[in-house]
Amino acid sequence: MAASSETLALPWYARSDYPVLLRLFSDSSKLPTTYDAWLERAEGVEQKFQSAGFDIARIWIRPIPFAAWCRKRNVSPDQVARLTFVSEAVQDRLAIPSDTETLALQLLRLYDATDGLPQQWRTLEELEAPIMDAIMYAITRGWVIVEAGNSICLTDAGRRLMESR
Repeated sequence: MAASSETLALPWYARSDYPVLLRLFSDSSKLPTTYDAWLERAEGVEQKFQSAGFDIARIWIRPIPFAAWCRKRNVSPDQVARLTFVSEAVQDRLAIPSDTETLALQLLRLYDATDGLPQQWRTLEELEAPIMDAIMYAITRGWVIVEAGNSICLTDAGRRLMESR
């Protein structure tokens, strides 16, 4: 991996979250109105940076965690906040201890528990001693989604990661 100064963080959104995020963002007029238009633009930006030699970190922005992050910092959920959020997340990613990453990868055992099928939810109680740092690490990687504080699901990225192992 390139040095942290060569890793660029890009905000990334799930298709299902996009309409909610547009309502949340105070500057939604700066973004395309459809997910497909946003994705095409985002992938183009990603490709340009990669062609210039940068490593790209896709940082998932989920409505509830991002809104809580903005409230905690008393900032408007706008482009500056999105870029600050992803910048902090990529710095955390580069500095995260390997034992936390190991725990987060254990969360991906959901792949086996769900036969690799998409959008298969399990309760946190079904997992072996989940650790909050590991869950947060997996969320920032875009590997899992947690809803209502007790249900967890692998994302497409989490399933792809497991399929590649």
